[in-house]
Amino acid sequence: MNNRLARAIPVLIAGMLILQVTAAAQNAHSVTSAHFVIYYARSGADAVDVGYVSLVRDALEEAYDSLVEVYGFSIPFNRIEVDIASGDSGELGTEYFVDTGADGLVPVITIAPENQIRDYLSVMLLPCTLAGLVRSTAAHELFHVIQDSLALGGGADMSDLAFVEPLAVWAQEAVFPDVNDYLEDALDFLYAPDSIDFFYRTYDAGIFWVFVADRHGGAEAIARVLHASAAYEGRHAIDHAFGDQGMTFDDLWEEFAIAAAAGVLPDEDALRPLLASFGGKRKSGGDAVSADKRLPVSTYEGEWMGNEQTIDRSNANSSAPYDLWYADDAAGTPLRVAHAYGIDYLRIVARAPNGMVISFDGDDETVFRAAVVTITATGYTSYPLAEGDPLMLDAPDRYDEICIVVTRGESGTGKYFLTIEAGTGESSESQ
Repeated sequence: MNNRLARAIPVLIAGMLILQVTAAAQNAHSVTSAHFVIYYARSGADAVDVGYVSLVRDALEEAYDSLVEVYGFSIPFNRIEVDIASGDSGELGTEYFVDTGADGLVPVITIAPENQIRDYLSVMLLPCTLAGLVRSTAAHELFHVIQDSLALGGGADMSDLAFVEPLAVWAQEAVFPDVNDYLEDALDFLYAPDSIDFFYRTYDAGIFWVFVADRHGGAEAIARVLHASAAYEGRHAIDHAFGDQGMTFDDLWEEFAIAAAAGVLPDEDALRPLLASFGGKRKSGGDAVSADKRLPVSTYEGEWMGNEQTIDRSNANSSAPYDLWYADDAAGTPLRVAHAYGIDYLRIVARAPNGMVISFDGDDETVFRAAVVTITATGYTSYPLAEGDPLMLDAPDRYDEICIVVTRGESGTGKYFLTIEAGTGESSESQ
């Protein structure tokens, strides 16, 4: 979603890139392992040493064992050709199918040479090692082989881009959970959670699938989504995949938004120290990353002193430390969740002990989901906030923060506002 290097080339033909020849023939040297034959160059711009070739080989074999033997995905090929070579656009890796004629379609994976991987490492905001990035890229591209293999048999849809890159991002984290470089991809979402319809996101949407798999079935849940995408589009595929669990995409999306507000996403403990450790590093002239960054960024931040208050405008945007392709509404604009399944986070610290009554009013044509999340050092609790049904919190000053989380469906303008006032009566917390 931003100007960083890509991991995989675009899907071009029937949801799958199919070439007639392989680039690997340009490299005379090769190493064969149990499931891969790896071609590489010893001279020229893409030259690598044996140590790097071994790193690529071991990463691919470990990813294969994990995805096939542990997670149960199928790769119906004896050996996969791998080319260590730079791409035209500086990709970390690519995956495509070659039409060999007699043998039909076979997969090819490209992994960038060491110098190109190091170039990517030099612009990453979150620290990562060479070995970690190679391992992550190997798992990501190998999962594309799984996706394409399913698509060949009608078991997945590679033309629905909402599932192509985000699910491969899940795979890189699932196979190598110690690398955590998927958080680098997630920064696009964390810095602009309402910048674009969720189903138009790519790598940055992987953070959602890491969360869903963590809470709702792991690799088996991902496999259900892949299979459902063959018959259903977008959110309807997710509704179908989780129907037996009584959950819809809206349910999962709201759960994810609340977890992000409360700071309990998977690897949340890794994200904060990683950002702090890179304080002062910049991309494209953006703000320095520092330990006090609020991720996901706030739409509104303020204090409540016990008086009646209407919140109808954004006041808090965090500038990303690099150039985002898309951005949220600027501070000072009327409140709206601008895009389908975007998320607004409105954070309030109560300074008054009397009861706080929170009311939500939104555009009649927009289907909203809103929740009030009360946060302390020991945990959080969420309460639904429906239009026409105000929520009362007793002694709100006991919370470190009160976060109102607002998301929406596909129709309508997404405009809304909040009213906060003092009140007495039965607290919604006890109901």
